[in-house]
Amino acid sequence: MPKTILFLEPDPYIRDSLLESLASYPDLRVVAAAEVQTADRLLDEAQVDLVVVDLGSDLLDGFLVAARLVRTLPEVPVILLTREGAPRVSRELEENHLRVLRKPIELGRFREHVLALLASSPRGRLTGISAAGILQLLSLEARSGVLILVTSAGSGRLIIHEGQLVDAEAMGARGEEAVFRIADALSRPESEIVLEQLVGPVERTIHRPLNGVLLEAARRRDEGLRAGGRGSETADEAR
Repeated sequence: MPKTILFLEPDPYIRDSLLESLASYPDLRVVAAAEVQTADRLLDEAQVDLVVVDLGSDLLDGFLVAARLVRTLPEVPVILLTREGAPRVSRELEENHLRVLRKPIELGRFREHVLALLASSPRGRLTGISAAGILQLLSLEARSGVLILVTSAGSGRLIIHEGQLVDAEAMGARGEEAVFRIADALSRPESEIVLEQLVGPVERTIHRPLNGVLLEAARRRDEGLRAGGRGSETADEAR
């Protein structure tokens, strides 16, 4: 049965070049979209085996397509095309089997990644991506946006400007402390995530690099978990 690839790429030159690199494979069916609305419709209409999204375009909504995939179709692998000179992806993204390829990409290398992901069983191995992972992707592309994270304890709002985490509000706190208060939710793929356009000026309350803030948030989360475990052990011993 033919494998179906959905390709979200607004640049016709890049789109045609990469599609041509797959033309000699009769078992591959490629459907292309130049805008997010068409991609959403194709995702609803067809069983897709692989999605290719160009994050280097002006489509902030390309991030939303990737986020939607990991929620509604977690078994579908994703290739993200990014700009030349972008930093390496984090270990979390690599472990989630997202392939991030920098442009300009050699056509033979692109084809190898496509075939390798389609050969994965059963239909891919993507298991989910957390809010921290989406922040990494925004940083990767030096993009701006507002990431809203909904948790059982409340919601958080993180502002990214040109790839840098510059402000955050959550649970009565602002700045880095707000990030630390939702550290657990940042690492959970099942957390509800909304990504919106950034509009208007931004007041900067966070000055550390994104990775430094995320590492500190993870450290505090782990310390809290260890402290909770020690508390449980003490209570057991008292009984």
